[in-house]
Amino acid sequence: MPEFVLDFFQSLLDPGRMVLDPSKRVYWLCLLGSLGMILVLSKKGEIKKHLALAFSSKIWFHRSSRTDVFLVAINGILRPLILPAQLSSVAAIAALVSWSLTKIFGVPGLESTPWLVAMGFTLVTFIADDFSRFFLHYCQHRFSFLWAFHKVHHSAEVLTPLTLYRSHPVDILSSRLRHIVCHGLVTGLFFFLFQQQLNGWDILGANAFAFIFNALGANLRHSHIPIHFGLLERIFISPLAHQVHHSLEQAHYDKNFGSCLALWDRLFESHIDGRDVEGRDLSFGIEESYPKKYSLVSIYLSPFQEAFKAKEPKLCPEAGLDPTDPKPIESPMALQG
Repeated sequence: MPEFVLDFFQSLLDPGRMVLDPSKRVYWLCLLGSLGMILVLSKKGEIKKHLALAFSSKIWFHRSSRTDVFLVAINGILRPLILPAQLSSVAAIAALVSWSLTKIFGVPGLESTPWLVAMGFTLVTFIADDFSRFFLHYCQHRFSFLWAFHKVHHSAEVLTPLTLYRSHPVDILSSRLRHIVCHGLVTGLFFFLFQQQLNGWDILGANAFAFIFNALGANLRHSHIPIHFGLLERIFISPLAHQVHHSLEQAHYDKNFGSCLALWDRLFESHIDGRDVEGRDLSFGIEESYPKKYSLVSIYLSPFQEAFKAKEPKLCPEAGLDPTDPKPIESPMALQG
């Protein structure tokens, strides 16, 4: 049986297997970790309210949340077709990078202890991956062609951990290509420098730093639980900081693109400290005029029509939102229950 056919049938099981995959943010231990962070970081008297938001039926059964579920299922089926495994090899990019650098510079012959190489490889991979996520996200908001597809993610009116996977296939393709190029470049560079087998630090098979980030509340980023990191806001993107990114308020447009580190947003002057919006009642989604936002056919096909309307790439400073008529939905704090 052809490999792509096997990939297709395996993809049918992908949505259900995500909670068992340590590399996924919705891995069951990471979900438990997020509940733990609610208990640790919520202010006195707010724990009960935050737990109510975490399990709110009005959020989980909202029409927007149901759309998230459908998109996760459909995209899981489409994933092998978006970028076949034969074309998505980090190893191939790494081999090309290492070979090219060796041709140009020769064998550097650097020596180092394996544990030190493993630590450096893990750390550099994490930082490079985080920056590449930031930069792609920045471009998705700045260029109207990319925004047409990324808008699907921002059309979510309520946020749950599954909203992370609310993406158009073109967005998924962009993210996958980013991952391949970024990890291929870093792996190829380290193999060129040290000419040894690379074994990064991992936890249950996932990058150690990425796993820790996911376990320490990353699922709260797509939630209605306004938790910030206090003094660490200047270093890390907190759940509240990412909720600002989804906010309908004009002052929050094109802010907090980062995934983990706040450094990139600070360098690009797009950072808003979560503490600055503490106590504010944020609403999420995009403009009311977004066509048929709950229609799956429209979600998949309309972005192509919108993307190709523009005859040339055009900067999109407000990411296509209409600041004069946001018409926000029912406030998040009203969604408890």
